[in-house]
Amino acid sequence: MTAPLLLPASTRQRRRHLGVFLAAFLVVLAGVAAYTLAQPKIYRSTATLQLAPGTDPGPARAAEALSGSALIRKVADRLSGEELRQLTAPYESGSDPLTPPEVLTENRGILPQPAAARILIQYHHPDPAFAAMVANLFAEEAAALLDPPSDPTRARVLERAQPAAPSDYVSPSLPLHFGLGLLLAAAAGLAAMLVSAGFTLIARADRADPAAPTEVD
Repeated sequence: MTAPLLLPASTRQRRRHLGVFLAAFLVVLAGVAAYTLAQPKIYRSTATLQLAPGTDPGPARAAEALSGSALIRKVADRLSGEELRQLTAPYESGSDPLTPPEVLTENRGILPQPAAARILIQYHHPDPAFAAMVANLFAEEAAALLDPPSDPTRARVLERAQPAAPSDYVSPSLPLHFGLGLLLAAAAGLAAMLVSAGFTLIARADRADPAAPTEVD
């Protein structure tokens, strides 16, 4: 009688499957950690504009106006030489590198705070000091754009941007990458364990059901 294929796994087999799972889990998790740590760190600096009470347009409409190309051109015009090189250096890889205005557009953020009549102006860059410098340029030029000649006090820089601490980067996100790494590592471990269990069942079937002996006349 042929022995059933799905027999309870022995302690040795359980340990082997668990070892396969842990090996695959740790290899994938280590790979994700190495990839995450190899990514360039991106820092964010924020300057704050204060609008005078009752200013029209308010923060929301003013932020929308500042999102156009006029502010980008004014900030780009204030950068030259080494500053321009530092601005574009992280984005020069590939066959179609970004221009200074494109880099500024992709890395700035303008966030209105209507309740406080304020506008937050952010800039992202691998160098925290450079990010703060560019955020302050944006804030200065934004205040100038919002101040008409008839009312030069309508907008002012309330708080200048400061360089972020070396450990205070916004990208890569360690919690996000760690969570994804755990999911990928667990999936890889389960897949490796299932493959190992499959080979074990095949070997067990071969031992349990050998070919019938040939009859001799």
